[in-house]
Amino acid sequence: MGSANRDASLDVYTDELTSINQAVHATLAQQDNLYMVGIILPSLAKEAFQTPLGGRPAVRIAFQAWQIRPEPRYRLAGPGPEQPGELWAPISDNFGASLRLLTSQSATGIAIRGLMPPRRFAPEHFAVAVRIERLDDAGEYQANDHDIQVVYLNPSLGTGPGSHYQPTDSVNAPIEQNGWYILDPRTMVMNP
Repeated sequence: MGSANRDASLDVYTDELTSINQAVHATLAQQDNLYMVGIILPSLAKEAFQTPLGGRPAVRIAFQAWQIRPEPRYRLAGPGPEQPGELWAPISDNFGASLRLLTSQSATGIAIRGLMPPRRFAPEHFAVAVRIERLDDAGEYQANDHDIQVVYLNPSLGTGPGSHYQPTDSVNAPIEQNGWYILDPRTMVMNP
């Protein structure tokens, strides 16, 4: 989407506007030697994950995640990928296996919680790429570039209930086309 298409339906326009106004964001909390990431998707309704009889959910979410050893000169700075000496270690499988779909009667949107693997670097940062895919008229999931958002998490900038990390365009994450961990809400543990 992204461009003004005068022939697009009002529903398509509303969906795009909602995804812009209610962007993905994340929280970060520390538990002993692990970090827990909360991913909030305010523009998605829980009903989008329900599977109609004989069909597929209208929305599918995919993730990629990395543990990052920041380049020493930029350790306290925010996002700084592609810096000399910086290491992005893919952890999508470990992170994906820990994901839990959180439900609440009062909350709007979707919240997903996941654990980062044990600490490997000091200091250590994280990044999570979120891709939202929608079922098209042909019954296939489709995603556009604007459906991928990367959130860079730096624990030294805040953890706990007040931490709030927004997607950033300044991160050039090493996204692998076939490296997405696809969330299937039908098999996820909810509110463990």
